[in-house]
Amino acid sequence: MQAELDREREARRSAELEAAKARMSHQLVLNECSQLRQEVERQRQQLELARLDSPPMEIFLHCSIRLKKLVFFRKLNALGFIRSSFYA
Repeated sequence: MQAELDREREARRSAELEAAKARMSHQLVLNECSQLRQEVERQRQQLELARLDSPPMEIFLHCSIRLKKLVFFRKLNALGFIRSSFYA
C-alpha cells in the first residue's frame, strides 16, 4: 500500500513538474512574441518617418532628367553646336 502511494505521489510530482515546464515555456514564447511585435512596430514607425522625411521619388527622377539634359547641352555647347552661354 505504501509503495502504491509513493508511486502515485511521484507520478503527481512528475506531472506537476511537466506542467510547470510547459507554463514556463509558454511564458517564454509569449515574451519573445511580445518583443518581436514591439520590434515590428518600431520598424514600421521608422519606415513611416523615412517616408515622411524623404521627398517623393518623382522629384529625384525629375532632377536626374534635368541634370542629364544640362550635361547633354553643355557637351553640345562645347562642341560648338549651341551658341548660348545659358548651358555653359
